[in-house]
Amino acid sequence: MIRSALPDGALTARLGGGETAILLDNASNERILELGSALRDRFHQAASQDFATPEAVTLSIGATLFDHPPGSLAALIEQGDTALYASKRGGRDGIRLDRPLASAEPQRAR
Repeated sequence: MIRSALPDGALTARLGGGETAILLDNASNERILELGSALRDRFHQAASQDFATPEAVTLSIGATLFDHPPGSLAALIEQGDTALYASKRGGRDGIRLDRPLASAEPQRAR
C-alpha cells in the first residue's frame, strides 16, 4: 500500500514493529503533507474494510526535511523518530513535520 502511493525514486523500508521509513528527494512541506494525508486516507480505508477492531486504528507520521543529510543513518532515523513521537504525543493520527537546522545535531524531544 505504501509503495503504490510513493513517487518514482522514493525508497521505503520497514524499521521494525509498525515503523516504516520513507526517503524522498527534493520534497517540500506541501508534498510531505499531501503524501502523508494520502497515506493516512488509504490506511484508514484499508483498516476499516479489512479489520474489525474495537477502537479506530490510526496512523501517525513524523517527517524531517533537511538541506544536507545528517552524517549517519542513525542520526537520520533519530530525527524522523523525534518527529514521529511528537506526532503521537499530539494526539495520534496526525502528521508532524520538522525542519532541523542543517548544522544541528538530531533534535531531542522536550
